[in-house]
Amino acid sequence: MNIGLLEDNITIVTLLTTMLEMAGHHVFPFTEGRSLLETFLATSVSYDLLIIDLGLPGDLSGFDVIEVVQHTNLPEALPIIVVSGAGQQELARVQRSHPDVTIVRKPFSMRSLLLLIEQRRGWRESGC
Repeated sequence: MNIGLLEDNITIVTLLTTMLEMAGHHVFPFTEGRSLLETFLATSVSYDLLIIDLGLPGDLSGFDVIEVVQHTNLPEALPIIVVSGAGQQELARVQRSHPDVTIVRKPFSMRSLLLLIEQRRGWRESGC
């Protein structure tokens, strides 16, 4: 799978990129929301899944990025997994606005993330 990864913590970016690539995925890491969106909207890279942290530096939060991605006219929904240490209220806000987004609270195990990715892959392939 081609996975867009949006996370501002370089240590987490490195760890997730390494682990996801070891699992056979192609990872496109970003540390700012604007850079992910520019690439997402302007290039021919086709993502199968996005992994997004909510708390980001700069003028776009992870929530803002999700809003743009989900309001872009895509032929089909793009699965999104939020990985965040945000408070319960912010996570509930994401879930209310985007019920199809999967939320994973930090810290999490790599095994649980890989399982979710495989579930989302099946969800997308089945057209749900």
